[in-house]
Amino acid sequence: MRSLVLLAALLLNTPQAPAAPIHRWVDERGVPHYSDRPAPGADSQALAARPAPSPGPSQATTPRPTRRAAAEQRRFEALLRRDARREAHARQQRCQQLAEHLELLQTGRRLNTETGGERRPLSEAERRTLIESSRERWRVSCAR
Repeated sequence: MRSLVLLAALLLNTPQAPAAPIHRWVDERGVPHYSDRPAPGADSQALAARPAPSPGPSQATTPRPTRRAAAEQRRFEALLRRDARREAHARQQRCQQLAEHLELLQTGRRLNTETGGERRPLSEAERRTLIESSRERWRVSCAR
């Protein structure tokens, strides 16, 4: 592993070899040609090689937001806000219903339940169980 790191450091610190000149010439039909060697018997020009551009961020890696993308982002954020408002409203209604249900259970009035199509009075044990479960549901859903 150390030798691999050492090799990579050596390769990164070695100076670049100067680029070979590029030769340009035009043939008898007027077509320009480029090569790393001069053309035999032709009048060629040696062109200086330009250094390669440094690797910078490309458009593929850092896309610039367009107007369309910005508009879509605004629409998406508006939908999120709308959904959050709807959820808050639904939560408020559920909490109100839970509070009313709990209040009804705690009044001490005689309540009935329906099982299999028959009505019967709610026992005190069933009432206590419903009160505890309603309190727990309210604590989990509504208490902040």
